[in-house]
Amino acid sequence: MAVTTRRFARGLRDASKRWGLGLLGVLGLLAMLVVAPPLAPSAEGSVLPSLIAYSYGNNQGGIAVVPEGEGVLETSIYPSPADGDIGFPQWSPNGLVLAFHVYAPYHGNKIVLTTRSGTVIAAYPVNGGYGLDWSPAGTQIAYLCDEGKLLTTPGPVAPVVNGFWNVCVLNLISSVSRVIASSTLAEAIPKSGSETRLSWSPDDTYIVVSGEHDIPPNTRSCSGLACGIPDIDRVTVATGEMSPLGYECSFNPAYSPNGAEIAFTNNCPSKNGIPGGIDIMSASGTDVRNVVPADDEADEADWSPDGKQLVFVTQVPASANGFTNVFTTSVKGGPLTQATNTNSNDQMPSWGQPLTVCTVPNLKGQTLAAAKDLVPLAGCVLGTVSGPKKNNSTLKVISQTPAPGTNVPTGTKVDVQLQ
Repeated sequence: MAVTTRRFARGLRDASKRWGLGLLGVLGLLAMLVVAPPLAPSAEGSVLPSLIAYSYGNNQGGIAVVPEGEGVLETSIYPSPADGDIGFPQWSPNGLVLAFHVYAPYHGNKIVLTTRSGTVIAAYPVNGGYGLDWSPAGTQIAYLCDEGKLLTTPGPVAPVVNGFWNVCVLNLISSVSRVIASSTLAEAIPKSGSETRLSWSPDDTYIVVSGEHDIPPNTRSCSGLACGIPDIDRVTVATGEMSPLGYECSFNPAYSPNGAEIAFTNNCPSKNGIPGGIDIMSASGTDVRNVVPADDEADEADWSPDGKQLVFVTQVPASANGFTNVFTTSVKGGPLTQATNTNSNDQMPSWGQPLTVCTVPNLKGQTLAAAKDLVPLAGCVLGTVSGPKKNNSTLKVISQTPAPGTNVPTGTKVDVQLQ
């Protein structure tokens, strides 16, 4: 399906050794993840285009990207493990790093971080890992988890434990996860088999997710799906309080870049009985308007970085075997523009920032080989290497220009001195 298909650049075992947090260091990882203020491109810099990432296929699928405005030009950057599962790609706020969920047999669930080209940066074992999204600062990831207090509901034969998700947050610097919200009969996140997207508000106040409210406590047929009334749940990050946003028949919410609106899938039947339209509402749950008609059976919308377009998946125009492809459209509605054409069940698109900024990583103490990898990750280019010419594999960087954490245009050279 792809122009190029990359294997694991190093594999998760090699990645944990080479890209582990101990080696990369807190400053280096922060330099890659923390959102940098925008800079205008300069003559010596270049702009790397925004990329739309999405998962495709099932067990034989993977993660792919397609450049904005390039038409149907897809590149597979990370394959699904054999007989495993992969999905929920989400770009970091600065567009440098892609996170997604991987399930591999005998290895369990992981949240994997890669570069724009698919090189593995880190992999975090988690209990769950679905529906993930980044914090506005780019140092944490929220995800659906099987941790903390689990909700038990009566089932048709016996009580069903763990038919619902909780919300966890992974700190990328410390590698520590914590539960911030737990499902209850009043507000719960059902395990539906098609887990929902999470979305973290740009002001760091809320996380929205598909949920259900008012689950009957004595229902004998409730096992986690369609137990209560479907809606969008809003989790207050500071307190973990979960409450309905006020719009039912809705799921897969996504905050706009400015946080003023939320795009979502409207699952209420249209006049012809077909659900699946894309709507937009205010962040408070009011002023709902339709963007993609229900007849187009669209789902899983995300916003363009400038907030003027939506990217989503749909089966229209009709594709072979009912598979979905990725499309874009204006937030005001109108014609649909096709971005992929593989008929491979594309899912959960995420639209990343174009890169005009390189935040220089901290190279002190790194080998030349590590520096050659770290510098391109940030969008810069390795420049002059000074110092001894022999034993480059054991020599370490003792100084660099520009300094770590400096925001420069993409393509800027970083000079290093070895000793």
